[in-house]
Amino acid sequence: MSRPSRKASQEQAPKRLTALKEELQGRSTLDLAATTFTPQTLEAYLQNRIALGNAVFTTRAAWTDAIAAYDAASQHARAVIHDLRNLVIAAFGADSPSLGTFGFFAPRRTARTSERKVAATLKAKATRKARGTMSKKQKAKLLGAPAPAAPSESPPAAAAVATSQG
Repeated sequence: MSRPSRKASQEQAPKRLTALKEELQGRSTLDLAATTFTPQTLEAYLQNRIALGNAVFTTRAAWTDAIAAYDAASQHARAVIHDLRNLVIAAFGADSPSLGTFGFFAPRRTARTSERKVAATLKAKATRKARGTMSKKQKAKLLGAPAPAAPSESPPAAAAVATSQG
């Protein structure tokens, strides 16, 4: 048997209470799930469950609202803190100990090693070669001089057309 959702249980609870009052008031005891209830104690038990379910729904709604409010405040706070960091760096300098007072760290600038520079240059050249990309100067060299015209066999045909018109 599948377990009903909280919402479905909450919707069915008033029907069960009404049926309990109407249909089972004549019984003196009810043995349910290894527990003995009177109709009044069962009604109180179900009322308590309804109250707990309502508390879950209201608490969840409050929690969801609190998360949404926190997220909205956090988004603005990130921008404020980012600008505060930039202000502190501008006012005191990037290497100032005042950055630590505000809880910020100095910007890191790692120097590139010569090996990394050589590797980057080789990689860039290989990429340009693979893609066939050229700089403006390289393109100008290619486009600056037109390719020499290859002799074609069409001039005699053009001469024949010219003589036929004349």
